[in-house]
Amino acid sequence: MQDKTIDNALLALWKQNGPEIECVERIMKARGIPIPTRRYSQMLTRGKCKRIALSVLENGPCGSRDVADAILEVLPDIGRKSAWQRAYMALTRLVSTGKIVGEKDSTGRWVWWLAP
Repeated sequence: MQDKTIDNALLALWKQNGPEIECVERIMKARGIPIPTRRYSQMLTRGKCKRIALSVLENGPCGSRDVADAILEVLPDIGRKSAWQRAYMALTRLVSTGKIVGEKDSTGRWVWWLAP
């Protein structure tokens, strides 16, 4: 096996947070693998952020902050910056597919709504 494969397997075991976590951490330290600072308790599935954004937009026009707040409700462990980045990418992908449209309001902030 390659070292990278073993390292990835150890990281996957560490993320599962099972009863053998101390043993896995000792092996990671011995191999020189840095232990991540965060462990997400619940990962998002493919397209989940886009679905969250669409569900927020179904209630009417809203801003990027509203979408970021909705993502933070689903994943409270991530930081606000990460939620903003996920919201931005979800909104950008929805615009590129033509499902939503947006424009800047009088204050210079983006407002998004479902495409007609």
